[in-house]
Amino acid sequence: VTFEGQKRAHKAVVKELAVDRVTGDLLHVDLQEVRLDETIETTVAVHFEGEARGVKAGGLLDEVLREVTVRGKVTDIPEHLTLDISGLGVNETARVADLQVPEGIAVVDDPETILCTVLPRRTAAAVEAELEEAAPAEPEVVGKAGKAAGEEG
Repeated sequence: VTFEGQKRAHKAVVKELAVDRVTGDLLHVDLQEVRLDETIETTVAVHFEGEARGVKAGGLLDEVLREVTVRGKVTDIPEHLTLDISGLGVNETARVADLQVPEGIAVVDDPETILCTVLPRRTAAAVEAELEEAAPAEPEVVGKAGKAAGEEG
């Protein structure tokens, strides 16, 4: 990156992007100047590759986490990490430990952190039954129970 008024280029990584949620327009970029031999910690996107077995069988893919924190030399950090999910069945999950990372890169996040899971598809009748089962009982109306005719409250 060469900044206006500077004569030499500066090596930098994108630290944070601010994007308008409605329009998708880029609002702000934070850059961090780095040396090429420096070890840094940054986030890297996770791309899911393939179609999960469980999705083919009617399940739904729930992408829980789409980026992980990694540590490594600036020149070794990839733009993204790819995870093949084609082997995932219904009720199976992929975790940070399942990621294949390049040599020289370490994932900082807990290896047991879930990246994605294949959920069974639920029918409308099943969802309605669960909601009815979880619905609270009718609340007691205060002041009406236990009063006999002519009693004052």
